[in-house]
Amino acid sequence: MLCDTTFYGKRKDKLATVVFCDTIENEVLLWRHVDSEKSKYYKEMLQQLLSLGYTVNAVTIDGKRGLNTVKVCPIQMCHFHQKIVDRYIVNPRVFC
Repeated sequence: MLCDTTFYGKRKDKLATVVFCDTIENEVLLWRHVDSEKSKYYKEMLQQLLSLGYTVNAVTIDGKRGLNTVKVCPIQMCHFHQKIVDRYIVNPRVFC
């Protein structure tokens, strides 16, 4: 399963959509329009999926707010966001 929040427009505090996707079946399982990215949305939507009978084996997430929310299964930060972290570790912006 993959979950992510996508923002629309130039201001990131206006409108967004939280999406939970099944990566094996390649289908959107659940989505919700929100005004910001909050961990409560991830938690509520994950509980909704579990109550509908879905079994969650693992979740790929961007590593931000939702990461601490999901505790019922293994969590992995997506490859793209891992590379961003690697870049900051290898090339820090702080000069000694």
